[in-house]
Amino acid sequence: KILHVEDDLLDAALVKEFFYKPSGDKYQIVHVDDLKHALEALQSGGYSAVLLDLGLSDLQGVDNVRVIKEENPELPIVVLTGLDDEEMAIEAIRNGAQEYIVKGHGNDKVLRMAVKSSIERKMVERKFFRQANFDDLTHLPNRRLFMEYLESNLHKAARWARHETLLFLDIDDFKHVNDTYGHEAGNALLVQVAERLKKVLRATDLVCRYGGDEFTILLDDRSEDTKYASGRIVTKMMETLDQPFYIGDFVIQVTCSVGIAVYPEAGKDVYELIESADAAMYEAKRAGGGRFQFAAMNMPGKDISQH
Repeated sequence: KILHVEDDLLDAALVKEFFYKPSGDKYQIVHVDDLKHALEALQSGGYSAVLLDLGLSDLQGVDNVRVIKEENPELPIVVLTGLDDEEMAIEAIRNGAQEYIVKGHGNDKVLRMAVKSSIERKMVERKFFRQANFDDLTHLPNRRLFMEYLESNLHKAARWARHETLLFLDIDDFKHVNDTYGHEAGNALLVQVAERLKKVLRATDLVCRYGGDEFTILLDDRSEDTKYASGRIVTKMMETLDQPFYIGDFVIQVTCSVGIAVYPEAGKDVYELIESADAAMYEAKRAGGGRFQFAAMNMPGKDISQH
């Protein structure tokens, strides 16, 4: 299903004819004549690619590519334009277009191949992105993606003078689980921990597997009472993880220790904030585990190990 954004009705009819010629692939072409209607159509989803003219009535040039890319970052864009301009072509690619084709340069086969190759290339990009940025075991974002996300959010927090709350969670005595039940059971436990964390957290919170049995979480919470809000969420998380895990024939019960670091009080940048949260987590662990601790604040967390 291809969205064709073109304000020339004759060109739109010609493109539809190109795609409906017998080719072995079946295409559905949906035509709109300006950027406004393109963005409205894309909200419904289901499109495989956008075929985009740059000279539209409501916006001209590479800005068309940029706007669609910002709203639909995963969707391949093929520019089909009358502008035979090499600098424009390079600029369009830099702003997110997969292909740049000048009208009249090529036939129906060339156009279909350009669209099909852009879709396939985008699929490969997604695959490589997942391999580089997501954990193979839990399918959570990995440390690399989390660090990029955290850095971006701290820049915004600095600009708007707001708080950001980072949690650093470690499963208590995880080595004992591996030694007693085996590494496969340990891996299965990590998967179930990840699933429980995702269920108890909100869709706007980001949880990642930081490494081993460590998880980091960036809370989407900017309330005035950040300490109370984060403490409430962490308590709920820990109570959820305190419930038994059923793995094969084993019933495994664990506790966890959590460090809470609030930006900017506990750290001015990504590394300071993570270091503060990590140190607070180890304080909670040294105090016996099954509890949380605020970083750089004389506020020991509530012990919920008996809950």
